[in-house]
Amino acid sequence: MTLYVEAQPGQALIIDEVDYSPDMHHVLLHETRGVSLERIDPETDGGLAANWHSAAQQVGYATPTAANSQYFELESGGGFFLPYKTFSPDGDGEEDFLLLQYELEEEGWTASIRIFDAFGRLVREIAQNQLLGSSGAYRWDGDDLNGGKARMGIYVIWVQQVHPDGRVEEQKWSCVLAGKI
Repeated sequence: MTLYVEAQPGQALIIDEVDYSPDMHHVLLHETRGVSLERIDPETDGGLAANWHSAAQQVGYATPTAANSQYFELESGGGFFLPYKTFSPDGDGEEDFLLLQYELEEEGWTASIRIFDAFGRLVREIAQNQLLGSSGAYRWDGDDLNGGKARMGIYVIWVQQVHPDGRVEEQKWSCVLAGKI
C-alpha cells in the first residue's frame, strides 16, 4: 500500500509505503481474513514489517476511527492489575463487577484468564489464548460457567500470558465477591 500526496499539480509524492505480507500477522492466528494490521508506532517507518501487528481480538480485530489496539506509548512498567479487589454484583452502580486491566510494553502477547473458588475449582473462564492489545481490560460480572451467579466468597484470578518467543508469565490475585446477607 502506498500513500501519496500531491506535491505540485500533476506530481505525486510518496509519504508512506508498506509492502504487505501475511507474515506480519501474529504467528498464532490461524485465520487472518478480517484481521486488521495495525501500526505499532505511527512515528516509526511504516515500511518496517516489525512496526505492524494484528489488531487485538478484544476489539474485534479492527479499530476503525479509534486508536490502534497495538499502539504503545508506555514508558515503563506494565502488566495486569486489579484497581480494586472486592466487588458486589448487586446492581447498585458501585463496583458491580471486577475489573482486570492491563498495559503491556510489547506486542505479541496472548492471555488466558481463569477464576477459581477457594477450593481450586474453576468457576469462570474469562479468556482463552486471546491476542492482547497494548492496553485494555477484562471484567468479571460474578457469573459462573453456567451463567448463574457465583457464591459470595474468596476467589483466585489466574492470568497466563504467552509470547511467541516462548516466554510465559503467570500472575495470581485473590478477590472477594461480596453481597448482602
